Amino acid sequence: MPENATKRVRDPLASTGHERRYAERSQNRTYYFNRQRASNPSPTKECNVRTTETSPRKPRATFHHAPPLGKKSRLTGDAAADRRSAIKYVFQGVLRSPPKDEWEKLQTINEIIETLRMPPGSWGVVQSVLLALDEDPKCDVRRETPGKGRRALIQDFTPQAEFIYKALQGGNSIGTVTFLLNNCYRRKLRLPNLSYSSVQRFVTQSPVVVLARRKTKKSGTDDADAKWSQARLAFAQQLHEQVELGTLSDEERAARLSTFPPLYLRGIAWWDEHHKKVVFGHTSDIEARIYRDPATGLAATKESGGVLSAEMPNTTVKFPPEARMLFGVAMIENAQGVCCGVKAEPFSYTGRQVVGFSAYEKACEAERRRCLALQRPYDVKKKYAGAAYEQEMQDRMYKKKIICVKELIDHVIAESTRMYAGTKFAKTFFIFHDGLTAWWEPEAQAYIKKLNFQDRQLRSLPPTNAGTRYAFKLPGNSPEICRGLDSFGFAHLQRSVKLHTSLTSVLKADHPCRFNMGTVHEVESTLRRVWTVAPTSEQIVADIQGFPHVVQKIIDARGCVVPDEDFRSGRRELRKDGKGKLAGRKRSRSQIATNTDLILHADCQPALLHYAVGGLTAIQAYEEEAEVENYVTSPDDEAMRDASEGAV
Repeated sequence: MPENATKRVRDPLASTGHERRYAERSQNRTYYFNRQRASNPSPTKECNVRTTETSPRKPRATFHHAPPLGKKSRLTGDAAADRRSAIKYVFQGVLRSPPKDEWEKLQTINEIIETLRMPPGSWGVVQSVLLALDEDPKCDVRRETPGKGRRALIQDFTPQAEFIYKALQGGNSIGTVTFLLNNCYRRKLRLPNLSYSSVQRFVTQSPVVVLARRKTKKSGTDDADAKWSQARLAFAQQLHEQVELGTLSDEERAARLSTFPPLYLRGIAWWDEHHKKVVFGHTSDIEARIYRDPATGLAATKESGGVLSAEMPNTTVKFPPEARMLFGVAMIENAQGVCCGVKAEPFSYTGRQVVGFSAYEKACEAERRRCLALQRPYDVKKKYAGAAYEQEMQDRMYKKKIICVKELIDHVIAESTRMYAGTKFAKTFFIFHDGLTAWWEPEAQAYIKKLNFQDRQLRSLPPTNAGTRYAFKLPGNSPEICRGLDSFGFAHLQRSVKLHTSLTSVLKADHPCRFNMGTVHEVESTLRRVWTVAPTSEQIVADIQGFPHVVQKIIDARGCVVPDEDFRSGRRELRKDGKGKLAGRKRSRSQIATNTDLILHADCQPALLHYAVGGLTAIQAYEEEAEVENYVTSPDDEAMRDASEGAV
């Protein structure tokens, strides 16, 4: 027998020479190793192909020019990075990092391709990873080689980039910037248009562009030389001196020779208007939808037949109606010498606009002339004499959707007097109201003077702002000064409104205890009821005690606008031991008591009973039968269940 003759295969399970000779091209092991990817090779060549088993000759490893790491690959992103990591693992963990001069002898690249079952064309990818590991065994093969690939069409610090910078600063979106770039810049230079993704990638990767959601700030100015800032600074300095005078004794106060009256935080009634729009839907910002079994109503996965509950979007209208109300708070000292927060009865002027005395008289006079011009004319003033005429005109002006500021003034003074009745400041308390134009008109101030309250308002007193438009007035609207309301009673009120409306949404729509927001009357009812529990007495006291701190901040800012995040002060930011302020803002959610106790209105009781019955049902499903019977048959639980069934 010739020396190079192949020994006949005697294994009955092995493939015969005939089967190997006429097997499909893809069945040969050399199909992947030698990168022979011809789909239809010639029959002559196919018949002459010998496998590794029949030929002692192995495929030769040939080195090619290695492409950049991660380039020329069919995979991209995380998949390509994972493949390069796998190559590194096989090379270092399995093959023990053979040296470069032995790769061809040991068939290293072929071994990695066969181990990972990589497709044709992977030779260059494996070789590039091995070359990178040969230079630095600890290199990060997951990251592509930087600076490789096609040059970006937009480069920073070029005229084209400067065009994009200016367009972005103009407030244009990336889509608009792309349109402007193609039509106003590249077309004139006869350059091809760019896609949206090209501009987006440039903007997101540019080191000189920072994209962020535009913030808001309160009305006012940052110019310390503006008249408003100067007037606000003078008013803040006056308030600072008045509060300081309130902390001095009579002898020390007389020695100061100040023309301002002393101001006591326990003797100020704070008032402000608040509007709340109608919500056609749910007040919650988050909608939770649950997969449930249609037959049982219990939660179930989608795979087990659960059906997702329908969406419940809110309806929006162009001009939603709103409830308009006037609120007031104060901090008083009780008989035990403890400061507590009190709230006044809200005043509603929903559906009407507040006007001054002169505008109201003009509207009444127009109504009189209208009655005199009728087919059967009559004089309203003669028909309704005295107080009856005022009530009649008031009712008619309500229909015209206007209300005189006189009604607000009467309510403020009456409720403030009630809150301070029986205290040491019953005859000397001050009133703070924001910069409502109708409130500070000469006619309104004359009416307040008639009630002996003109000098008991927080306003600019001589020589503060003398000779300016802010004399004897407030320097515009300063929400941070209105303690307990704008800062931050209304925030507590809004948060509690969302809590009550969400909590009672399990009740029927017409349930008398439900908190609704669908009409202005429902909004007004919700605000009135929630106002009785939010803000709390402690929150009011903490807000009002922060008044000196905020006044000092206005002075430090030279009368300019102070950021909202700096307003929260008082005991809220003080350490429990009284040694300075907290290093960071106090987070109420981090306290266990906040998550276990809620201050709710009594009308929430039916909703709580509903959840309590649901909790008992859940307990029955998991507790032992004997314990459940003892737990459910208790008198309190049965009473709870009966009350819930009657309420829900």
